[in-house]
Amino acid sequence: MRVIGTTADQSLLGFEAAKEAMKAVDIDFAVLMAERVIPRESLSAKVILSGELKRKITLKGVKASKGARAAIEKAGGKYEEPAAKPAPEKKLAAKEKKAKE
Repeated sequence: MRVIGTTADQSLLGFEAAKEAMKAVDIDFAVLMAERVIPRESLSAKVILSGELKRKITLKGVKASKGARAAIEKAGGKYEEPAAKPAPEKKLAAKEKKAKE
């Protein structure tokens, strides 16, 4: 697997995840930072398919490509979608205004 981190200036940083070196089975954003798979200044991360996953893991709250999700499930693991972000207030106000009209 390969992990891409996003920093405050929205630049993408690519990092080869040390799959075998990571001891965690339940992996989330905090674990990726603790294991130094992504830098501490990252605001988000996305796992993409690269190579083969040979052990069972659970990926929680981190975005993943379709290929990465398929590889996780093929290895017997689980993928838990990140929680949906609330819509910005401006968009909500515009929706409510349209609904009233």
